[in-house]
Amino acid sequence: LTTLAVGCATQWDVEEFAISDDGRSIAFLTNEAGASRLYFLDPASGAIRRADGLPQGVAGDLEFAPWGTLGLTLQSARIAGDAFAVDPASLAVTRCAGTDSAICMRPAPDFSPCQL
Repeated sequence: LTTLAVGCATQWDVEEFAISDDGRSIAFLTNEAGASRLYFLDPASGAIRRADGLPQGVAGDLEFAPWGTLGLTLQSARIAGDAFAVDPASLAVTRCAGTDSAICMRPAPDFSPCQL
């Protein structure tokens, strides 16, 4: 799959997307007047939800962890390329300051999204 059709859900171009390992969630980024916006699409229902917890900036490197958390990077004038973890169910956003997305996405026995 190399294209994502979201119909009339957004007037903005989709820049990047990722599909969860179980196929239950698709995350996609749009560029809305120079800032990235993150959305989640439920392929079964067609419902689209926007994750509003990310700071304004340019995001990329979307990747789902095997347990379902979405990892991404974001940079702006105030954020120098930090990693973030987003829970697709709750849309909760966790900033993993000073790490890269691979470390942020590594599970731990008492898992919190940014635990090393």
